[in-house]
Amino acid sequence: MQSQKGEWNPKYRFDEHISNLEKGCKRLLRINRTQLGCRDFMLYWLENTGYIKDSIVEHRLGDPSFAIEGPNMFYKEKSTIMDGDDSPITEDFFSLKSYIWRCFKISKNLKFDYLLPGLNFNEEVIDRIKKNSPYIASEFEKESDFRNLKLGEGRYSNETIPVDVYYNSIFSWASTSLTDRFDQVFINASTFNPILHYHPIVFNSNPSHQHYMIWDGFKPYNWFTESEMPDCAQTKEERMTLNLNEIHQLMNKPKDTLIGIIKDNRESLEHNRKLLFECKSIENIIKKLYVIINEKYMNSDGSFDELKSKPNKNYLL
Repeated sequence: MQSQKGEWNPKYRFDEHISNLEKGCKRLLRINRTQLGCRDFMLYWLENTGYIKDSIVEHRLGDPSFAIEGPNMFYKEKSTIMDGDDSPITEDFFSLKSYIWRCFKISKNLKFDYLLPGLNFNEEVIDRIKKNSPYIASEFEKESDFRNLKLGEGRYSNETIPVDVYYNSIFSWASTSLTDRFDQVFINASTFNPILHYHPIVFNSNPSHQHYMIWDGFKPYNWFTESEMPDCAQTKEERMTLNLNEIHQLMNKPKDTLIGIIKDNRESLEHNRKLLFECKSIENIIKKLYVIINEKYMNSDGSFDELKSKPNKNYLL
């Protein structure tokens, strides 16, 4: 399957992947096609800690006035202090500073003292991000019109992710969309692509994301990274702090050690890839409709049982 972004190999084998990693690789892959506040923050932290040097990163600054989770963090926001008709208008990096401070407090409470030096505000880091943007993850991007995509054209988010970024990195930080939603589990290419390329994943996602992936048959990555605590985190800052802690640990382990852990867990990675190819989405939708229509519940083994009590008709399933 050939495109201007390189050839995707559906028969990509685990041994081939290990061979690619052993030839030389970065540790972390942080790649997303759309802008979110948590993605801005992760880039800031990687630059502030210096971990950016051992990461493959893609990022465009995007529109300074819009992001799904709030304003772009790398531009100052206006705020009016309500203190009379002549209230002064101030400008500052309110969103970024607030995010940093909350993660700092959580890190202190959890005794993650080693994270604190990277959780400080430094405008020089923002200047460096603006200077380096767009961050280009692959040589294939340079051959396309990646640099020239204009804001608001709506094309960038639909651009194919080059496959070579997965060949050249050990694990992915997968940031799913709308992470504050408690009524959904959002899975897209940021999850599919790492699975297809044998990447362990550090998830920044909806609450219970891992729980429902396990429910659907996927094996967790708890052999590589702590995954239960982020899955139960109640706020985006708690989830992010736990992510930072995991990435900090992984960035300070020898690459040979990380590759060795991946070799030892070959079966899990191959299982998840095979399950993704089976594409059971339609089957799962039919099962869920059956449950709702027939007022049943589904056991962990996929069988159905009667509900012990009938649901309230006014309750929205």
